Amino acid sequence: MVVATVFLIPAATLSLVWWVPQLVRVVRDGPAGVSAETWAISAANLVVWGIWALAAGQPVVVAAEWVPAAGSCAIVLAVGATRRSVWLAVAVTLVALASHFWAPAASMVALSGVIVVRAPQLVKLRAGGTPGDHSVSTLTWATVIAGNIMWLGWGVTSGHPVMAAGAVLAIVISGAIVWAARPARAQQPATEPAIL
Repeated sequence: MVVATVFLIPAATLSLVWWVPQLVRVVRDGPAGVSAETWAISAANLVVWGIWALAAGQPVVVAAEWVPAAGSCAIVLAVGATRRSVWLAVAVTLVALASHFWAPAASMVALSGVIVVRAPQLVKLRAGGTPGDHSVSTLTWATVIAGNIMWLGWGVTSGHPVMAAGAVLAIVISGAIVWAARPARAQQPATEPAIL
């Protein structure tokens, strides 16, 4: 259990703050390219994970879920909540909560939630205009990756395979977001013809 704590403390710490760079960037630079749907679904998903942690007797995990849930709500308000983002959040919450009454579905819903949370942001970046012409914080998503590496370690060492599998999915999809959100390379004008 000591090994699990080694992963849990940094995982929980990163979970408390991962959303901060995105909130700062949206307030500073505006909401361009930031998906209200991703952050609304994130808030809903975090609330449900917090309920799971509460039921599992994991108070550190509860805080690590509910503090960023509040941060995700702040980002939704800063970006501008849409009806679609609110309805998606409600739907995710209801499906996730309902799945806890039928244990076989809970794991599948939890893993699907990891994808559903991040998908709108990835789609919005891929469908967007010029690379780098947005306010999506790559620091936020890099922090998500680091935190999920720690959650993966915690899930493996503490016997929570669903948490470990969710962390792997989160790492992969968040990595895709970081890649899609990377700043555009500066175009250097050719000053001399290429030598063949």
